[in-house]
Amino acid sequence: MAVVVPVATAGAILVAAALAALVSEPPGTAALVGALALLIAATVAEANPVPVEGFSGSGVSLAASFLVGAALLFDWRLAVMAGALTRVGIELVQRRPLDRVVFNSATYALASGAAAGAIAVAGGATMGSGAAVMVLAAVVGAFAFWIVNVCLVSLVVARASGAPLAELLLQAVRWTSIPFAIMGSISLMLEVLWERSPLMLGALVGPLVAIALYQRSVHGALEAMRLAKTDPLTGLGNHRAFKERLAELTCGTLQPPPVFTLLMLDVDGFKQINDRHGHQAGDTILAGLAAHVGRDGEAFRLGGDELAVVVHRPAEQATRAAEDLRRRIADEESIAGTVTVSIGIASFPGDGDDVDRLVGAADAALYRAKHRGRNRVEAYADPHTEAAVLPFPVPLQERAIWQLAEIVDAADAGDNHELRSGHARRVGDLAVRVALRLGVEADQIEAVRLAARLHDVGKLVVPIDVLTKREPLVDDEWSTLEQHPVTGQRILEALGATTAATWVRHHHERWDGTGYPDRLAGVHIPLVSRIVFVADAFDAMTTDRPYRPGISVTEAIEELRSCAGTQFDPHVVKALVAELAEAPSEAAVA
Repeated sequence: MAVVVPVATAGAILVAAALAALVSEPPGTAALVGALALLIAATVAEANPVPVEGFSGSGVSLAASFLVGAALLFDWRLAVMAGALTRVGIELVQRRPLDRVVFNSATYALASGAAAGAIAVAGGATMGSGAAVMVLAAVVGAFAFWIVNVCLVSLVVARASGAPLAELLLQAVRWTSIPFAIMGSISLMLEVLWERSPLMLGALVGPLVAIALYQRSVHGALEAMRLAKTDPLTGLGNHRAFKERLAELTCGTLQPPPVFTLLMLDVDGFKQINDRHGHQAGDTILAGLAAHVGRDGEAFRLGGDELAVVVHRPAEQATRAAEDLRRRIADEESIAGTVTVSIGIASFPGDGDDVDRLVGAADAALYRAKHRGRNRVEAYADPHTEAAVLPFPVPLQERAIWQLAEIVDAADAGDNHELRSGHARRVGDLAVRVALRLGVEADQIEAVRLAARLHDVGKLVVPIDVLTKREPLVDDEWSTLEQHPVTGQRILEALGATTAATWVRHHHERWDGTGYPDRLAGVHIPLVSRIVFVADAFDAMTTDRPYRPGISVTEAIEELRSCAGTQFDPHVVKALVAELAEAPSEAAVA
């Protein structure tokens, strides 16, 4: 109301002055008929706005063409009356609130009066004037109408929404400058045609209709493309839009090269939220999160509960933004109570100079955040592993994947004794030896080593208290643990190691079909998965744990043999035993 009242008052005074002037000095019949025709055209144009890409409302009206035309052809009195009456009929038919009717009508009256005033300053009545005067009058008239309209509308929107006025003005100028320039040229055409013959105004109908139809067609096509790249639940960009945007930013052709940071977010315990409160509650939470993440950059939903944000800031600033985002989410109560997110951060180009490396680095950071207790932000930590110091060649996998393998084996992987002890590296070495003995092709050996070393990478999202719990796990804890092969598959697929990803998914399937996650049995389980399963079990049995000492190699072999045919593939057990017989000292090191 602080804006509506003064605008409405000024508009009412201007309309009253125009009416008084018309009564004291009535215009001619031709002018009245012409002004009425332009009023009708303006009203029709106002009722059928033209959609403009990027414009936040229903579209841009071409009414300004006819209202500026009225100011050019007649005088300020008829222009002001046409402006005031253009909105009245539409607003009343649509049953808009009275304050809106008054404000919109006053805005158009004031804009039309400003146009008429600017035209008077530029050259007075333009009928019969030279071309330069006519062009100048059309330009300043359209500009005055545009400035008054944009400023008044932005002001009332800023007051109502609390948004910064300067920001709204900038957006309005960006969205409407070109449409209003086009409308100014239409006003000039209208003036020229009227001077020749008022009947020639009908020649404008075709171009105006063509503009409107073309713009609607273009807008419809763009809207269809946008919908194809938009997640329907959250309104964020979908996985396709995410990949295309990252490809655009990392293509190497942008000048100057962009500096940005990728945030990967995952809702903590989202499966349990869905199980306890229903999928509708989960959808509501995701829709609510979308409003938060969209404030920090370009936001996307990659699927399920995984979101991504491209923040156009360096890593240090983006980290602060991520912390603020995490706190905002944790502080807001939802339908399921407190909801938290884990966030992984990777910057371009430092942590990854193409899409796959960058996403892989952010994913690795996200899973570290999950493993370290959730509801936290973790930046990607490069283990500085150079290919030259790796104990084997790397012909198939990208360096980033092997860096992740180093992270899994690193001492800072958390309090998980199994990871700290070099378990993954030993399982990788043993699995390669068994695979060679069983005739796995040489060009797949390094993929075997990768799958074996990263077989438990999915455990990085499992809470440490579940991994180290000595008491029997409850149903929810088992459910969480049994998802780690699937999570490991997702991580490796994100890094492009699709073959190893499949083997990791199935490394807990049992020979008798009672394993997880897919209950595969016998030869339906990939051979490498069966090899990793046996190598993992052997190393786990012979390694000391916080809750029990490791057993001897002989005892472990007997245990494997007793479970062959039920838990393990008998052929793999036999190959492992033969391999240990040839090099017993290597396997015996705990």
